[in-house]
Amino acid sequence: MLLDRVMIRAREMQEAGGDVRLDDNHEALKVRLHTYDEQTAPLIEYHQSRAILRSINGFLPVDAVTAELLTVSGGNR
Repeated sequence: MLLDRVMIRAREMQEAGGDVRLDDNHEALKVRLHTYDEQTAPLIEYHQSRAILRSINGFLPVDAVTAELLTVSGGNR
């Protein structure tokens, strides 16, 4: 699913005449996922254990993600 999302983003950007990121490809995604597993994923348990982790569904439309971010952060626009 994640690989599909990256490849769709690259195709849409190219079709719109924009610049495609150099790291929007299979090999770069593998590196990014490995880095996530090694460096970021361990932080989930750490923050969960302190009841300070807030989760946001990043697959929602941008406006919905923004609304969720504002809700969990207590922020205002």
